Order: sequence, then structure tokens, then C-alpha cells
Amino acid sequence: MSPLGDPDLDVPAQTVPLADDGGDPLSGAADRRDIEVTQLTRSLYPEADIMVDPNDGYTMTAMADYLEAVAACGLFWIEEPFQERRSDFGHL
Repeated sequence: MSPLGDPDLDVPAQTVPLADDGGDPLSGAADRRDIEVTQLTRSLYPEADIMVDPNDGYTMTAMADYLEAVAACGLFWIEEPFQERRSDFGHL
């Protein structure tokens, strides 16, 4: 993969599609894979803005766990981390 970027902004970026294993978010293989892929992306593209899109695949709590695990990666963008639930808004 090569870094992608907006030519008008001259910002290199790398998109990381997170796993959708059809199971519980952060239930084992998917969460480890997502963490490893995010960390590998950072090591391969140290200057890139990393964007992740879990496609509503996490719970709010699981997303917080993922973010803690990849905190050193300095994510630039997170899109659709979890389905919006009224109960989750109180935690935000």
C-alpha cells in the first residue's frame, strides 16, 4: 500500500479498514488484528495521517479499549466507530 493524500492539502494519509469478523467487538482475533494493523501502519508510514473506519463494528467501550491500545499511533481520524445509542451519549 502507498500513502494516500489530498493533493490540494498535501497531507499524506493512510486508511486502515478495521476487521469485521461478525462477532463481538474486541472479542479476540479482530481486536488484536486491528491493533497490530494500526501499529504496523504507523511504523511503515511514520509521517502519514492515519484514518480508521470500524464501520460501527465496536461498542463504545470496545472502541475506548482500542484507542488506548493504539494511543502511541496518533490517529488522525476515526469514522463510524460504533452505532449511536442513546445510552452511549451520556458517556461521551
